[in-house]
Amino acid sequence: MVAGNRGTDQVNTGGTLNLLEASRSAEVKRFVFASSSSLYGESETLPKVETMPPAPISPYALQKLAAETYCRLYHRLYGLPTVALRYLIFHGTAGSAGCRRRSAAGRSPVTSPASRFARSG
Repeated sequence: MVAGNRGTDQVNTGGTLNLLEASRSAEVKRFVFASSSSLYGESETLPKVETMPPAPISPYALQKLAAETYCRLYHRLYGLPTVALRYLIFHGTAGSAGCRRRSAAGRSPVTSPASRFARSG
């Protein structure tokens, strides 16, 4: 097993599923999911296009693919309009190196609203 995979899966996949369910219950007009171009794996094809087949090579990319699949499923089963945006190189003002640093308290400087929903349900 990849180290730390269960925790990140709970946040990325489980958190998205919790948000989809809350959105369905609240009858939101559209669910917008922040996905990742990491789904394309090591493909050297440029530019990346949505018709390229997913080829995840990391737990993160696989979790994003699973979350996108949940979005499509919620649309098909419940009629919840969803859209997944596959961002390229997404990080804060500190740059990608800043995303790897830890604060004095040992937490990542990058936070995710989805992490608040990962344990609900």
